[in-house]
Amino acid sequence: MILDRIGSLNSIGLEWWTPALCRIIKMFLRRFDERELSENDVTFWKSMYKYNNHSGGPYVHGWVTALFPYIHSGGNDAALVRNDRMIEYWMRDFEFAEGGAPHEFDEEKFYENWRAKLRKGGTDFAEHQAAFYLSGLTSNVFPIAVSDVPFIWNYLGEDFDMRMVAGFTGATQDRTTGEIHCEMAWAITHQDGCY
Repeated sequence: MILDRIGSLNSIGLEWWTPALCRIIKMFLRRFDERELSENDVTFWKSMYKYNNHSGGPYVHGWVTALFPYIHSGGNDAALVRNDRMIEYWMRDFEFAEGGAPHEFDEEKFYENWRAKLRKGGTDFAEHQAAFYLSGLTSNVFPIAVSDVPFIWNYLGEDFDMRMVAGFTGATQDRTTGEIHCEMAWAITHQDGCY
């Protein structure tokens, strides 16, 4: 099962990230188990990109941000750092909505409390929301889906600066079902990009 596989990520040092990921995956699984969206599901899906379907300029602060354990520290060329801020916000939001510790997750209680707190406010929750709306991520901090690794190819005693490029390169759509599938590819090129 997918949740068991996510649990195995703890063994490589991602135990700080997997609780948030598990909560999101549970909502995907729930969607496949039920034919119609409940009010609780609608609330969750409205927060995919922007928190509770709100605006916020260039900031992304929906739960999709919790799918990235690492982000660039300041743009595409910067070093990767842990995405602690957004993971913490989403975990804190889960805690507010649940009224308890993260491991006591109950979806129905979560959404009931979440909607109630959105309606009533509350100092801590309001402060949490204000900070959340103004401190999302911008698109340039998300890691690109293509890796680029330089290497030296020694061919008959001569060295060539090369690079291997691999990763998600696009998407295709099944004409019959409408399903969208990620496409992966790889290539080896000269370091300067010429062939």
